[in-house]
Amino acid sequence: MVNDATAISELLAGQIDITGVPGPELSRVQGNKNVKLHKILAQSLFLVFFNTAHAPFDNVNVRRAVLQAIDRSAYVKASFNGLAKPTYGVLPPTVPYNDPKAQSYTPKLNPAAAASAISAAGAKGPYSLLTFAVPTTQSMAEIMQAELGQAGMTVNIDAKSVGDYVQTAAKGGFDIAILNWTYNDPDILYLLYNSTQGGGKGLNFTAYKNAQLDSLTQQGREALKPKKAKAIYLQIQKLLAQNSIAAGIATPFGVTATRSWVKGWHTDIAGNVLLQDLWISR
Repeated sequence: MVNDATAISELLAGQIDITGVPGPELSRVQGNKNVKLHKILAQSLFLVFFNTAHAPFDNVNVRRAVLQAIDRSAYVKASFNGLAKPTYGVLPPTVPYNDPKAQSYTPKLNPAAAASAISAAGAKGPYSLLTFAVPTTQSMAEIMQAELGQAGMTVNIDAKSVGDYVQTAAKGGFDIAILNWTYNDPDILYLLYNSTQGGGKGLNFTAYKNAQLDSLTQQGREALKPKKAKAIYLQIQKLLAQNSIAAGIATPFGVTATRSWVKGWHTDIAGNVLLQDLWISR
């Protein structure tokens, strides 16, 4: 397998026509008249969620305080090298039925309010912050650790491999967690937040049980008419936000570079490049 640096070198030399561009290699191709850059917003979300079975995160005011401490612009800049879009809801803007108004009802950045609520609840910690042992999410965890520290809450980062992360989360062995998922359907909300998917049976690691949420996530996956499905998923997103169970932080951009002679570039609704429609014109 060709590594990223070699792929970019071959692109610049005209030996290949198309390749992905990771953040560290972006500066090598920016401004090059022989290369075109295409940014594609992914059907992916980086988010924070809570173990609501653990005090003080069984308290919505504490969960809200954590979210008020989060400065999404800091994550976009430091963890994604600018290649991400701040995201507030539990669905990224690229997944059907995402709520474009999510920012209006998600707790806003307010470090003073966060510190006040954390102090009032005596939520000093230390608490565990579970994340994946990969550079992007470890960077995010370090930023969150610093933000919460400034608000008066101590968290210790617990970075795991994907397999160990899932096992730890399924057993409830964390207080706060950073998660990244990629999915093309809003039914991901059933998988992540319906209570039947908790207790190690699925991917609901929040320990949160809400009869209305269970009903809505079940209805969402059964709805056949787009208008009805949209109404259901908007309710789900607002319910999760109002209870501060989880919140988005960022949706990443993927960057693909092509030589200038590559024509016919376009993507499908999911952001997949339609390679069969490309041609070369020199």
